[in-house]
Amino acid sequence: MPSALKHLSYRGRLKACNITTLHCRRMRGDMIETYKIVMGKYEEDVAPVLAKVSNYVARGNDFRLKKTCSK
Repeated sequence: MPSALKHLSYRGRLKACNITTLHCRRMRGDMIETYKIVMGKYEEDVAPVLAKVSNYVARGNDFRLKKTCSK
């Protein structure tokens, strides 16, 4: 890390480098992976199964996913 950024806080370093937080970057990556799985970009035996909601009217959106609880 350049010495000019050492004195800045985490938020200050993010702003100086013009990047988003780690949380936002991870969420974006998760959304991209979910899109790839739903659109069939992976082989069926490798990708996890995501259940689609079948009895929901979503005005043309056929990709509504069923929410499941993890324990």
